[in-house]
Amino acid sequence: MKNQTINQKGFAPIVIILIVIGILALGGASYYVIKKISPQPAQKIEQPTSTQPSSEEPSYKEPEPMPAPQTVQQSVRFDLPAETPLNNENLKLSSFYGAIDVSGQDIKSHKILSVKITDSEAGQLLLLLKESDGGKMKYNLPIYIEKTDGVYIINITSIAKGFVWMNPLMMFQDKSIKPLLMEKISKDNMFTKTIYFELEYLLKTKPEEIGGDLQGERGERLIKLVTKVIENNLEEKIDETKTTGDYYDCGASKSCLSEQALNCKLAKGKISEYGNTMEHIIKGEEGGECLYQSKILESNLGLTGLEINCKLDKETLSKSFTIGLDQSIILSSCTGSYVNFIKQDR
Repeated sequence: MKNQTINQKGFAPIVIILIVIGILALGGASYYVIKKISPQPAQKIEQPTSTQPSSEEPSYKEPEPMPAPQTVQQSVRFDLPAETPLNNENLKLSSFYGAIDVSGQDIKSHKILSVKITDSEAGQLLLLLKESDGGKMKYNLPIYIEKTDGVYIINITSIAKGFVWMNPLMMFQDKSIKPLLMEKISKDNMFTKTIYFELEYLLKTKPEEIGGDLQGERGERLIKLVTKVIENNLEEKIDETKTTGDYYDCGASKSCLSEQALNCKLAKGKISEYGNTMEHIIKGEEGGECLYQSKILESNLGLTGLEINCKLDKETLSKSFTIGLDQSIILSSCTGSYVNFIKQDR
């Protein structure tokens, strides 16, 4: 019913990009299997030599920048499903500065552990590991942790973010856009629903099938989902770069947007109807087709945050503001979290 309501009167969303906290360089890391992380030796920080002040030289000098982040003990707590088999395992929680032993009881009781990481407020990567007989990795779960109320939390979301961060498609992106891309992905319905529930199921049943040497069919499915959500948001990131220039403000007028679409002129508008407040943007012409972007800003139907990006002929786009877009056109000519929502609901 929700799909029908939206399809009849046009659609609209694009997730608002927030600045994510932290940039983590992971050059050369492997996504599918990371055999071991060796603790890095502490780097010696050379103190600047003091000099005697002179009449020509001020007595104070700015210190040299630190060559590497300081490593400190930080509080980390597990918040994983009570049913996970990890509650019965002895594991290692490894950072790039060392590893600590973690028991299943530590996980089950949500014990706060002390882990050696940097003193940065940025997000950081850990790995939850167990090596089985024969040198194979039984468990190898990447974890992207961020501080909440003074404690780093390890939960389903942080593991899902770990898989996103360690995906080769993500790792090879420029470090300047990684945090923004991670923040955008974390708001995507495909991430918060499909990937979250798939990972939750695997953690409760067979965590060895994700990320380790024993990876199974469901684990492969998880990786494909992660790759897909990155691809979708990368496409939208490229489309957003086209949002430049002066846009005619149509306000809440659908007839204005329809008229602007006939010539694919830059225009924007915000329309509230049927329990949704939607923003519409006509972004100009490309290859004979008109670029259109829409996002749901507020929804009484639980659809806030869904978005769509389309390449349509001018007449089809113009009519969409009065009679809506047919679902078949949305599926063939558009991308975005709303398209994913339709596909899941079919």
